[in-house]
Amino acid sequence: MQCLEIMTSTNEYVILNSKMSNLTNYKKVYNINIIIEFTLASFHQRISLNQVATLACMSVSAFCHYFKRCMQKTYIDYLNEVRLRYACEQLLQTNKPVKDIGFESGYNTITYFHRQFLRIYKITPLQYRNQNKMPSEAKVIPL
Repeated sequence: MQCLEIMTSTNEYVILNSKMSNLTNYKKVYNINIIIEFTLASFHQRISLNQVATLACMSVSAFCHYFKRCMQKTYIDYLNEVRLRYACEQLLQTNKPVKDIGFESGYNTITYFHRQFLRIYKITPLQYRNQNKMPSEAKVIPL
């Protein structure tokens, strides 16, 4: 009882909740950064939820809830965005066949690649290339 009286009568105190909150926020940012770095470095390969959950030291279920709360999207949606961004760059910057770009982007099947591309961009990869690629005749010829 005396301890409580001393604690309430003194002006010396440390707010633990604020520090814990800052530490928790730092840990969240650190975990998300590790996951994003891993994804950007490995999206060409097969990535499982179990793999990224292990990287974040969480169960798959906890990781899925954590990632969605932090990023406002599922990890699979984020991974598809990264892969499709890369695919778009390749479609515009190279003449590689669409199926090769799909495989290089980390998709195991061309059907799934097309389905995801259509879902996000509302056109096929080939239509995207044809609508956005500069024609080779448009190159400037020096005088």
